[in-house]
Amino acid sequence: MNSKLVILISFLFIVFLLNIQTADGKSCFPFVYIDFNVTLTCEQRRICASEVDLSLTFTATGDHRAWKKIENPTSNTVLLKSDYPTSVFYQNIDAFITVIYRYSSQICLNNNCIDRVQIKVRDECLYCDKSHPKQCHETIRI
Repeated sequence: MNSKLVILISFLFIVFLLNIQTADGKSCFPFVYIDFNVTLTCEQRRICASEVDLSLTFTATGDHRAWKKIENPTSNTVLLKSDYPTSVFYQNIDAFITVIYRYSSQICLNNNCIDRVQIKVRDECLYCDKSHPKQCHETIRI
């Protein structure tokens, strides 16, 4: 093979790998990191949520993956600090936080009611480098 062609292919491959690891556009490989503080507010209840979920959606394919689940949080302040492995094949990601509150009421089917609130995590709150994550904060009313 021509040596100039080998050099060109090598250069393009290196550029491709460098682009995967940048945080711009949330194309993180091999991990994406988050440090997110969620404050839950609600009326007339001591605990606002039955479950808090953090999930990823790979934007190119729509593939949805669970990242972290906190069941029956004992506080209305939830810290989501974690990392998640990504793939070279799934570069662009969106992260979502879903807060679920389950309760019984006669107005719901089989007395089982579910309130659900979902927010998209801002891109600036997702990091490709574990050593530099900035803690983000969001208040969710449910």
